[in-house]
Amino acid sequence: MKKTPLLLSGCLSLALLASACGGAPPAAPANPTPAKPATPAKPAAKPAPKPAKPPADKPKKEQPKELKVPVPADWETYWDDAKGYEFSVPAGTTAEWETHNGVDWFVGKAPAPSDCKIVVVAFKDRKASLEDLAKLAKDICVEAGDKDVNLGALKEISNDYAIADGEGTDEGKKYKMRVLAATDVTDNYIVIIWTDAEKFEANKQITDAIIGSFQMYSGGFSGESGDVKSETGTK
Repeated sequence: MKKTPLLLSGCLSLALLASACGGAPPAAPANPTPAKPATPAKPAAKPAPKPAKPPADKPKKEQPKELKVPVPADWETYWDDAKGYEFSVPAGTTAEWETHNGVDWFVGKAPAPSDCKIVVVAFKDRKASLEDLAKLAKDICVEAGDKDVNLGALKEISNDYAIADGEGTDEGKKYKMRVLAATDVTDNYIVIIWTDAEKFEANKQITDAIIGSFQMYSGGFSGESGDVKSETGTK
């Protein structure tokens, strides 16, 4: 099924409703704090030859060099300085970036031969934990109609970031995915990257670079984090 911001927004609502009806505390509020109407999330000055740069004056904690995956110079950087995050995707990635009910949805697909599918979600909830966000990522896939969705153990990278790998089936085709969960005081972020199961290893460098490019502008829940450390095969 083609995943669009509007579809996934509905899936998020269903996932939250299912969580609440099941007696478990919801991973995020059913009515997230609305975004300011005048400041929707925006892509970096496309289709200019070189994307504009995100704000340089925002505090960021650099990752250790041995863990940082270099982002190619021609990649495109997206950011939202109101919600305080940024990330990069391969040049030529198709992208839809919309806000529904106060939740930011970026849905993209990297160009061939990678064809990675990318979703970035940003919303407010002071109480959401990394475990809540990971569960919500899985529930979004289920509500979107994917079958046999499984998410492995959550690997906490810091107090503010965690990564998990998973798998599922979309319209009969098996896929693998990597999920990044991040929390920054009241702001919460989920990054999901899907790739055909047989392409997962070949796409690992691209997946790691997208995950590694995600940054929060402020101090994070612990007051210490800025970037996510990337799991990479190039250590």
